[in-house]
Amino acid sequence: MLILVIVMVYACDQAPEDDMILIPKPNEFDRAELLTNSADNIIIPALEKLSTELMSLKTVADNFAMDPNQTNLDNLRSSWLSAYTVWQHVEMFNIGLAEEINYSFQMNIYPSNVSDIEANVVSGSYDLEHPNNNDAVGFPAIDYLLYGVASDDASILKKYTRDYVQNL
Repeated sequence: MLILVIVMVYACDQAPEDDMILIPKPNEFDRAELLTNSADNIIIPALEKLSTELMSLKTVADNFAMDPNQTNLDNLRSSWLSAYTVWQHVEMFNIGLAEEINYSFQMNIYPSNVSDIEANVVSGSYDLEHPNNNDAVGFPAIDYLLYGVASDDASILKKYTRDYVQNL
């Protein structure tokens, strides 16, 4: 027992100063440089990439709306996945204007409210920016529209050429 106590006391002895991790004093750390670098080299390029992906998604979605066929559906799914992946890297930057306008609530509320999505499509009259529609917009809602409206691709395409097009 005495040996155990001696070993514990010796193990708890402070390490020599050379082995200690040195933490910079507050006046030695340049926070402005860190924030500028983060904004210029991480946040802004990520937001620009998201903007590019969203514009591409809109173009591909417009093509699908004009001609709902298997190729356009596959292209739309691919573009959606690409934009959604970029969004996952941007979502953590919920600061500034994005925080003010609750951008993440418009982009990625899960789970989607299927009945709200269907009601919006059927009515043809909706306000997608209204907070009551937060669970009927964004990437999860597009996911439902691309994969969940029917059990297979042929049925999904049939739904878009027959049911949804009549209500648009």
